[in-house]
Amino acid sequence: MKKSSFNKSGTTLAAVLLSPGNGQQHIESIYATSDLATSVLKVYPGAVCYKCSAASPSGAKNLFIGKTAVNGYTPQAGDTILAILAAGGYVVGAVASVTENTKIVTSANLSDSVAVGDYVYVVKQGDVWSLLVGAATKAIPTEFYVGKDKMPVYVTIDGTSACSVFGVANNN
Repeated sequence: MKKSSFNKSGTTLAAVLLSPGNGQQHIESIYATSDLATSVLKVYPGAVCYKCSAASPSGAKNLFIGKTAVNGYTPQAGDTILAILAAGGYVVGAVASVTENTKIVTSANLSDSVAVGDYVYVVKQGDVWSLLVGAATKAIPTEFYVGKDKMPVYVTIDGTSACSVFGVANNN
């Protein structure tokens, strides 16, 4: 197992991407802090993986995935995409629609270019796990496994001027 710690801070959003490994993500501990009374800790487990079949420049809204159904699932409006870039970094977006059987249209412009061969993971909207944190610090008191084998997990907390998420995870 590869154990790693994560610690991200931000003003209106703190987010961390736990990269895919050989099994499920095993989160040993997670803490979230925010100054927003309605802040929510969210955990987005990857469910389906595609390889980008055509380049998508930064600022575009189209991701070309070559096919729509993987393991019987086709991305739906409201799902989240996590594109892990071979060049480094990642792109997160919301699915607005799927067209031409091979293209995911996002609701906002892509924050970075996605190249041919980059992995695009889809998080089913019903799979997002949420916990109200409020203007406080909350700890998840038990270890848990999240996501499917070989899938990334994206963790966020929102705030108004200060928020953070930190913890320890094992990537099996």
